[in-house]
Amino acid sequence: MYGFAGIQDLALDGNEAGETGRQRSQKRAGEEMYTDYWGLKEKPFVNVFDPRFFYYSEQHEEALARVLYAAREIRGVALLTGAYGTGKTLISRTLVERLNGEEGKTRSILITNPRLSPRELLEEMLFQMGEANLPASKAVLLRTLRSRLMEDAGENSGTAVIVDEAHLIEDVSCFDELRLLLDLEKSNRRIASLILIGHSDLKAQVAKMEQLRQRVVLSFELGPLSREETQGYIEHRLKVAGTEKQLFTPEAYDVIYQKSEGIPRKVNNICHLSLLSGSQRNVEQVDKGTVWDGMDEMGEPLG
Repeated sequence: MYGFAGIQDLALDGNEAGETGRQRSQKRAGEEMYTDYWGLKEKPFVNVFDPRFFYYSEQHEEALARVLYAAREIRGVALLTGAYGTGKTLISRTLVERLNGEEGKTRSILITNPRLSPRELLEEMLFQMGEANLPASKAVLLRTLRSRLMEDAGENSGTAVIVDEAHLIEDVSCFDELRLLLDLEKSNRRIASLILIGHSDLKAQVAKMEQLRQRVVLSFELGPLSREETQGYIEHRLKVAGTEKQLFTPEAYDVIYQKSEGIPRKVNNICHLSLLSGSQRNVEQVDKGTVWDGMDEMGEPLG
């Protein structure tokens, strides 16, 4: 991979805006202490995009397999969509990690902040390919990008351009610039593919652009986790963080699933608050009451 674009928000969703400095310090101190309390090596439910925490639910495994296929085979446009918090971004990071580990195979360019003008988008791609001195002329910029893509295309490889949060693209001309890259050929084969990842609205956006829509070779919609998958997801993250102990009761899992609706980001927030609340109460296991108390005291909406 050439590099990342954009800034990741590594913080948990919270209500710190209304907290005093002392309250924030106390809260962070408690968060640091709860890893020791529960025998964890790290926090398991922080909303960061770490492929180690990728949970292979049936649909997430299928989604990853499909975008990997599109990237490796250089097959037109692939769409991965879903509601907010369903795990699309983590799939994109896992995809990049997989491609990076395949020496001599498909290279990747990952755009994480697509609110760019067409020129800025092209500049970002070239920057990730190592071009420091970018030409002022857009025509020369395009020639340089196409030349680099041709040079970097190996005998059986190409470049996958991955755009996360693609529904945020404001200038439709950006879609045209990306689509035109798909026409590049070397030795009678395509050398670039495009993977668009975003909210479910992205499908409607693409449907309005006929030339781009015709290039779509696969589309996958991520949904929420089931009750059983939610428990498996939680247990997987706890294992990665350093424990295989049953920290949550079955009733606690029921409440977490009910309140999160199977959305991984919501599951993370609720579990984080529950573990923090449980450590403050010196409980041996998080039960449903601890889950409710954690959400209530930390200001997590209960509706």
